[in-house]
Amino acid sequence: MDSVNSPSACAANACGAGSCEGDRTMSRQCELCLRGTVRANTVSHSNIKSKSRQLVNLKTVRAVVDGQVRRVRVCTSCLPQLKRPPID
Repeated sequence: MDSVNSPSACAANACGAGSCEGDRTMSRQCELCLRGTVRANTVSHSNIKSKSRQLVNLKTVRAVVDGQVRRVRVCTSCLPQLKRPPID
């Protein structure tokens, strides 16, 4: 048995899903362009820098992926690139 796909290896996985099959983690990342969060500094009037995160504007939309309708999380700049399913 392969050590990567063994249940003990999956139990030690950070997601704790228990299996490698169908492992979907919810990351703040566009599924098309892979744009993600960015670390930045917020600078005050007195020039004090504090850490902040700039999040991507993600939307969950239904799209045709490999001939199947699937929900994907994409950023708003990638929305025009998607092939949308017909509205019933």
